Amino acid sequence: MFLDTNILVFLVDNTFEALNNFIELINESQFVELVSSKYAMFEFIGARKREHYLRIAAQRSPKTAGGEINFTSLLKFKDDYQTPGTVFEDVIPNIKAAVNAEVNEIFERYKIYFDYGTLHDGQLEPTRDLCLSSKLANQDCMILVSAVLPEKDKTFPSVLLLTNDKAFVDFAKSPNLDVVLNQYSIPSPQLVPLNNIQHKDSTAMNLTAAIDQVSLKERTKQYLLMLIREKASSHFLGTTIAITGTKVPKNCVAFRITGRENLPPTAYVTILSKDLDFIYTTKVATTFVHNGREVRPNQTFSEANNNIAFQVRDIDDSGSEKEVVGEILAAIREPGHSVFIHPDSV
Repeated sequence: MFLDTNILVFLVDNTFEALNNFIELINESQFVELVSSKYAMFEFIGARKREHYLRIAAQRSPKTAGGEINFTSLLKFKDDYQTPGTVFEDVIPNIKAAVNAEVNEIFERYKIYFDYGTLHDGQLEPTRDLCLSSKLANQDCMILVSAVLPEKDKTFPSVLLLTNDKAFVDFAKSPNLDVVLNQYSIPSPQLVPLNNIQHKDSTAMNLTAAIDQVSLKERTKQYLLMLIREKASSHFLGTTIAITGTKVPKNCVAFRITGRENLPPTAYVTILSKDLDFIYTTKVATTFVHNGREVRPNQTFSEANNNIAFQVRDIDDSGSEKEVVGEILAAIREPGHSVFIHPDSV
């Protein structure tokens, strides 16, 4: 997940508690990496320099007779750093210390990876063409390109660009963006508005509003699961279901096939926990069973008759099969986990 400059600012200012909590939850996940670009860091430093100058100037600004700050007068000098009573050169050390502390906070507390990409010449032409082909501001064009082209000749698909810039989100919907990016063989990022984080069936999250920690954690898990399932859609089989009966082998796992018509005769299977706290891949290729019979090649399944089962086996150091540890079996047999064909089986 790529963070726009405004998100970085909100984090260090603790503007939205839900955002800070969301970022901490994402950092606990092994499925998402928080990244940003060196260009965003340059923007951040400039924004924070002005912010800290204005904070100092506000403290020193003459008050009205009612003890209030004259913001019109204060903001008049915000761009040239010449607010009466606050000489920029005199407050440089304080500003530098404050901004450097915030940069360190971004690295150390929020673990945002800025070595994800660099500023390079390959970003300039796409940025120029995006700017001239859309309503996007030039700095937003650079953010967008740096998100998906972090290094020369190195692109990343499936980038989520988190932002609170409504104009950025709206203008980026222009079909011209895809046309320009396709010319440079650059994938389009998915812009994610801070006030409406949602994917498919996940419950929407508005991180500019208060969300209790329990709900936020559950919604974040839903969101990540939907993203993972979509990214691995060609391998997704369905979700595990409860399986009972005296004749059911204790190492049997069942799932309801979803979004596909058939299955391979055998495959290695990966099970992703519904709570995103474990991944288990079968050590032995499994045979799928439907209604007590092995699945045939090209066999199709109806929505009303699509329960599939398979047995999980382990292997020891010599390569011989052995039983799976009971605690592991109990965990992977719980309903609600996501089931995938392991990519090595394809």
